[in-house]
Amino acid sequence: MSIIGWYKENAFLTEFDFDNEIVTGNMEVYARLVDVSMLSFALKEDNTYEITDADIGFEGNIVIPYKYKNIEVTGIGENAFLNCANISGVEIPQSVKWIGNSAFSGCYNLTDIVLPDGLQSLGSAAFNGCSKLTTIEVPETITTLESKIFQNCRGLTSIILHENIDYIGNYAFKGCSNLENLTIPQSVTYLGIEALRQCSKLRSITIPQTITELSQALFSECTGLYEINLPENLEVIGTSAFYKCTGLTSINLPSSLKEIKSTAFSSCSGLQNVNLPNGLRTLGYAAFQCCTGLTSVTIPGSLTSIAGLIFERCSSLQNINIMMSESRFDSVANRSNWDKGIPDSCRINYYG
Repeated sequence: MSIIGWYKENAFLTEFDFDNEIVTGNMEVYARLVDVSMLSFALKEDNTYEITDADIGFEGNIVIPYKYKNIEVTGIGENAFLNCANISGVEIPQSVKWIGNSAFSGCYNLTDIVLPDGLQSLGSAAFNGCSKLTTIEVPETITTLESKIFQNCRGLTSIILHENIDYIGNYAFKGCSNLENLTIPQSVTYLGIEALRQCSKLRSITIPQTITELSQALFSECTGLYEINLPENLEVIGTSAFYKCTGLTSINLPSSLKEIKSTAFSSCSGLQNVNLPNGLRTLGYAAFQCCTGLTSVTIPGSLTSIAGLIFERCSSLQNINIMMSESRFDSVANRSNWDKGIPDSCRINYYG
């Protein structure tokens, strides 16, 4: 057994503050004990303990002690609770400053966890596959969300992020299929590959002004997404960034945009009209392939490269307005088969 605190009541409601409270007479305090026999600890070089392992048969709520052998516990190590499938809750003391890679990965019955305010580091895949978590707040002291940190947390409906975060890693929220509420802090400068892929209940999102490129498959298969606010200085929309975002009916592309990569809007069947901004230079392979609701597109005169199958199987397409002469556009297209697969009834209009 290990003491995790001293309290004024035997129900452990009010912790006694030894540093600041003055005792003027006899009083009783109650030690709260926790069984640590199913936990393994390692003493670190800084003379604090980290939890390195837990019995995979651990069931119910886990209370992590703030001290072990009268020495502070400051870390939860890599894989410490990996696949502890029967854990339902974890109480983490304020003494814990870091949580390692995959520390709680595969704890699919975990429903309740509060991260301590002073936490400084969260490892990659720390909560990967914790499919019964419903809400979580990331402390203000965290600046980086590593890759796969909440991947496949299918029960998450809300994640609270603070303005100190500047990096959201690859696959960070991939597969969070019930995520409805997410505000990306304006401090974020990087949104990783597939970071929000398959977040199918996400309805609306605003991308920070600090982002100049949308990563590969960033919102791929976000089928419920109907509104997205893009930053004014966005330059690149990555490969498959909006693949199968079937809920999008329109999108305002900023004038700063220079490149739309391959399959960026492929299978966005709800898109109806697209105005590509003047200043766009590159349209990648199959960028709007299978956008079956698309009726009209305007291609700017700034375009210098267009790949093949851009509008293949856009069965409702009626007009493609090209803001340059036919001869100039032919040199841009350079026999790319850009128009392969468009309806025979679609009119291609040249202006220039």
